[in-house]
Amino acid sequence: MTVASVSRGVATRETWHRPLRGWRLASAGPGDKNGAMRRVGMFSMMVVGILIGCGGSQAPAQSAPGDTHAPSEGDDLDAEPGIGEGEGEGEGEGEGEVTAPPAPEAPVTFRVVNRAKEDLVFSIEKGWQTSFIAFSGKPPKAKPIVMFPKHCTASCDLAAEEVCPVCEAPEKVNDVKAAEQRQVVASGASFDVPWDGKVFVYEKAKGARRGQRCECYRTEDVTPETYTVRVCGLRLTKSADKSTKLQCVDTTMTVPADEPQVITVEFPAP
Repeated sequence: MTVASVSRGVATRETWHRPLRGWRLASAGPGDKNGAMRRVGMFSMMVVGILIGCGGSQAPAQSAPGDTHAPSEGDDLDAEPGIGEGEGEGEGEGEGEVTAPPAPEAPVTFRVVNRAKEDLVFSIEKGWQTSFIAFSGKPPKAKPIVMFPKHCTASCDLAAEEVCPVCEAPEKVNDVKAAEQRQVVASGASFDVPWDGKVFVYEKAKGARRGQRCECYRTEDVTPETYTVRVCGLRLTKSADKSTKLQCVDTTMTVPADEPQVITVEFPAP
């Protein structure tokens, strides 16, 4: 055996012991105990001398995980720490890269700001179309656009039996109140209403609702233009000497824009 094979650590010590046990069995007969012992002693001294001359050949087997010693080529004892480091780096990088994608910005966002002391209320059980009215030009030649779908309407692309939905209107007072949906903007607060830049174009539907024809919509990109947008909200009151008031504010919108735009709509005190 050579010195290089001894430097392979624990695995090579078994290689030394196996020949040693085989040599003792082969050479030590019943009447030759002293000779066998002398040969074992001489052989052990030779092994010790070789190990001392190798200068710490067992260090790789005793090194702690994470030791930065340079592994020799083909060194199986260093393979497990290498695999452990690779798994740790892979898991760490994977967890760090998993981030939630940012929400897409709408082409236009209307930021409604309430500057009054009273709450500003929007009734939205029938959608935002009742609160947002947009048109190009000036009356009486103004051309309106429908920015949000009308209540209880559907797309013309649906089947005939689905294009005219049936929307039951509540009749009892308690049912009416239960069906109400309100967006309240407190004093000094604001609320964002996004718009995707699509307009709803209505036409007569092929289907019918309870025997009567209805209308359905198709969506298309808004025509490039400067529009007047009228936003209307309610000023509710609980006082007996005051009544609920409808308040509307006009603003302008030019579309399309190079970047998403935020249009501020400020509601002053009525």
